[in-house]
Amino acid sequence: MEFDAASLAARREGVVYWIVPAGMKVRHGITDKPGPWPATPRTASITAQCAGCVTEYQRRGSPSAVWDF
Repeated sequence: MEFDAASLAARREGVVYWIVPAGMKVRHGITDKPGPWPATPRTASITAQCAGCVTEYQRRGSPSAVWDF
């Protein structure tokens, strides 16, 4: 089985997952791995990221992966 770059990044330790919480229009960073990717996520077009989350995870030097479910 082959994985794309985002899937491989998501399997590393200390990864920040950029998710869109229900009803939100901006991505927030979390460190707990979320659920599986669906076939056609409704949040895929949302690219804005929470400025506070970006600052914190850049300070940490954490790798990241966009995660839509």
